[in-house]
Amino acid sequence: MNLDSGISLGDNMTDPGIQISCAITEMVLFFQEISLLLRTADGILENKRFSHLKGTTAVSDSSDSISLPQKWIPDTIYRCYKHPEDPQHIAAFISVILLERESKHWRKQPGHFSEPLITVGWAKFSQNITPEICSWMPKMYLWSQAKVNGKIGYIRSDFSDADKPAGRLLERCLAVPLVDIKSTENLEEKLLNPYFDKMWPPSKNN
Repeated sequence: MNLDSGISLGDNMTDPGIQISCAITEMVLFFQEISLLLRTADGILENKRFSHLKGTTAVSDSSDSISLPQKWIPDTIYRCYKHPEDPQHIAAFISVILLERESKHWRKQPGHFSEPLITVGWAKFSQNITPEICSWMPKMYLWSQAKVNGKIGYIRSDFSDADKPAGRLLERCLAVPLVDIKSTENLEEKLLNPYFDKMWPPSKNN
């Protein structure tokens, strides 16, 4: 697994059309590598009894509208899961955050996001979880205090009752630079092992 596509535009490529074509091809290959990365995580988490919360869905908050070109490319690619420990109230995720877009739930924090990240975390809810939480939960890092060195971010919901989705009670996440994950061993060593060692199960984080 290698997230570097190997395509280089090169100094001798002066035709703008060729450069655009190569850039688009490189983007497609990049997304294929992200798919491989997340499917690898799927296999690891399935072995730990996690099950998918939203089937094969991996993208949210994108648009096919001519009026929203800024959303033609997804800002986050993710997988959401539930676990037998408490499948009605606890959801987990792994996500690749490519872009930071402001929403009603958070504002951009200067210096907080500067490169694509891969993040992992979970949330505990007072109400039964639904697949709709996958539209925002994988972006947890954007409103967390987590640092990119993998330090755990301890997060509490501070939204108003009108905006607070599904009554979140407790949240945890950590993140590392996407470019640091080039193999299954990197994925486990730098992200999933710290997740399970320090952040799971949720019962020890209460």
